[in-house]
Amino acid sequence: MKKAALFIAFLLVACSCKQKQADDHISSPLMTKILFDIQVAETYSTMLRKDSIPTNTPIRNTDSLAHYYKTILAHYKITEKVFDNSLLWYRAHPEQLDSVYTHMLPMLANLESRYNVK
Repeated sequence: MKKAALFIAFLLVACSCKQKQADDHISSPLMTKILFDIQVAETYSTMLRKDSIPTNTPIRNTDSLAHYYKTILAHYKITEKVFDNSLLWYRAHPEQLDSVYTHMLPMLANLESRYNVK
């Protein structure tokens, strides 16, 4: 009887731990800010070229982009692992990710209008 009770208690604890980890993610407002900064960095990185040969196709400067990602995550005090796990969580919850982008799009539009980006 004790073994069965201990086994059930163990299962309850194990299941509750897994549930907590599964829902552990960056909040929507913070994810909106992080993804906004990443989008700006992605766009800016296409403006930085290692060579001076002009092309019509935007090419990302991956060296600069890696630095920007590290800087953005450090600014928000987020590790790469936490960010990656949060992306996986949002991938499994597309309605929440849609909400993040719904809040981010006006921020991008405001930035575009401020700098007359065409």
